[in-house]
Amino acid sequence: MYLIKARYNVAIVGALLVLGACSNAVPPHVGLLSASVISSGQPQPATRAALAPPKTLMAVPLERPPSPMQHVGPATLYPNLELTPGEHATLDVDDLTRDWTDNCPNHKPRCTYSQDHRNVPRPVHIAVYDEYNVPEDERNIKSGEVDHFWPLCAGGSNDIKNLWYQPAINESNGENLGYHEKDKLEDEVCKEIKAGQLDPTNAYQLMTTDWVAFYHQKFQGDSGTSAQQDNGDQ
Repeated sequence: MYLIKARYNVAIVGALLVLGACSNAVPPHVGLLSASVISSGQPQPATRAALAPPKTLMAVPLERPPSPMQHVGPATLYPNLELTPGEHATLDVDDLTRDWTDNCPNHKPRCTYSQDHRNVPRPVHIAVYDEYNVPEDERNIKSGEVDHFWPLCAGGSNDIKNLWYQPAINESNGENLGYHEKDKLEDEVCKEIKAGQLDPTNAYQLMTTDWVAFYHQKFQGDSGTSAQQDNGDQ
């Protein structure tokens, strides 16, 4: 009888030791979360923060990758490419060199591509002025012009994505690079394309990538400060 009682006491002591060891162990994180939910009805703030998904990709828009090419001049010499990336209606030399008859100005029987296709209504001019924040007193040909980024004589589109406001006076490093200078480049480019001396696709890329670099390539050492009369062919 005494032996049985002793064994019983040992069993009780062993059980108490096991229970004590379990009470000192740290339960897994899931157990703590379950306990907090059960006790308060909601997770504790620290637990909520720990479980919240990362906000970086959802809340912060990804930045546009930098352009692979940097302009040779300041941004003021170029159109806003988000508004005016440049757009062509044709790059077919046959279109640019043949006579046109369907929409010639002043009822002419024949005319050039640009004369036949020039069609930028006044409301579109106003929209371009507004996009480029041009003051009312500068909305005239003396101050600047609404210009085709890729020239009309080379197949440029009349779409607003090919139109920008270019001032007459736009100096950089002592050189004026306004719309008269770009008109000079456009005249040369169209002449060379029509003569078969310049590939229109390559010229389009050069013009819309960096027209100032293209200008310097064509007129190296020429400041181009003399005003050019708009011949109506751009």
